[in-house]
Amino acid sequence: MVEDITVEKIFGKGDIVKLFLQHYDTPDLEMKANNYANEVLNTNDFDEDEIVETEDFKKWLRNDLETEIYDLKWTFQNLLNGNGIAGWREMSVNKKWLENLRDGKIKTLGIYWSYEEEAAEPHWGYAEGKEDIYVRLKGILNVKDVNWIETFDANLYPSLGEDEKEIRMKEHGRIKLEEIKILGSDTDELEGKLIKLTPEILKKPYQA
Repeated sequence: MVEDITVEKIFGKGDIVKLFLQHYDTPDLEMKANNYANEVLNTNDFDEDEIVETEDFKKWLRNDLETEIYDLKWTFQNLLNGNGIAGWREMSVNKKWLENLRDGKIKTLGIYWSYEEEAAEPHWGYAEGKEDIYVRLKGILNVKDVNWIETFDANLYPSLGEDEKEIRMKEHGRIKLEEIKILGSDTDELEGKLIKLTPEILKKPYQA
């Protein structure tokens, strides 16, 4: 059965747009004011501070953000397979980390993931500055363990850019590991190789 994602199920039945507007800061408002001036007022000659105080802009902003929220909701709905969403995560690790993974000693994989493979960006903390091996993990993220507010925050705000494509997991959220690919390393012969994962590793429950 495919888990249905609805805005109401994720955030409740309150004013969802107001919830995210409260998270907007000055750079977000300035960028939205710029869009409003170009798209609605059709001008490049404007004062951002004046625009953000007008009722017409506030109404436009609410409608624009509501559209983005529901578009993002449908993005995740279309990615959903059963109760999981495929996610990718890049990390800098070392040989010891890979050995620990093969030995079943690794339990956590991190909370920051991307729902598009090429949008994944490196996260550090496992290489300790030596023997750097850059890997890309593919996992199935349990939809019930996604931190939806922080995920929508990361994808909705213009000051963060349009290329985040981020899924943020709750601490200890459930993840099923599917693949590890070496993107680069100090040892050239490792580059581009897939790490062979045993059935035991693939069946093992991992956490964010």
